[in-house]
Amino acid sequence: GINAEYGKQWYQRRVREAVVSTQSTGTKEMTIAKEAALKRVRLEVRQRDAEAESSRRKEVEKQQQEKHNELIGQLKAAEARNRIRLLRIRYNNVRNGELEQMIAYQPTSI
Repeated sequence: GINAEYGKQWYQRRVREAVVSTQSTGTKEMTIAKEAALKRVRLEVRQRDAEAESSRRKEVEKQQQEKHNELIGQLKAAEARNRIRLLRIRYNNVRNGELEQMIAYQPTSI
């Protein structure tokens, strides 16, 4: 994406700067300095890429945790609805049984 393109441009710019700074003379010391600068730039790029990957992984883990929490919440809500439904059914059964019993023991019942 945009960050990858920016990182690529940044890396190329750093390499160019390192090469230009060491190209004035072709001495052995300058070649060593150039190689050291390139190593340093490559190390910085690897570290930055590793940090970006780490932050991306953390974001993915965070999203997965949020989905998990939402699913757990939905399951708990469904369980609560089921418990309430069962209580209503039990209450109605007990109430109907009491009414039937009252009707059955009335002296005017048939």
